[in-house]
Amino acid sequence: MYNTTKALFCGLQDEWMIEEISIVRAVLDGDVDSFRLLVQRYQGPVIRMIKNIIDDHHICEDIAQLTPKEKRKFKKENTNK
Repeated sequence: MYNTTKALFCGLQDEWMIEEISIVRAVLDGDVDSFRLLVQRYQGPVIRMIKNIIDDHHICEDIAQLTPKEKRKFKKENTNK
């Protein structure tokens, strides 16, 4: 038996992935609006993930805005204290 719901979900998932790829490509080409879209889309989940580790919302927001290089430095400075 063919599962229509699963097929519909897979189709939507494929469309979502194609959209994500095109947004990332636009960001890599310097499109500021596309970068803004990615930030809006993912800042909530990133902050929630960090909040699971650090129980201070303001610090979580600060950490979420750090670049990967800054995050490594922050982690190194705040580990084993």
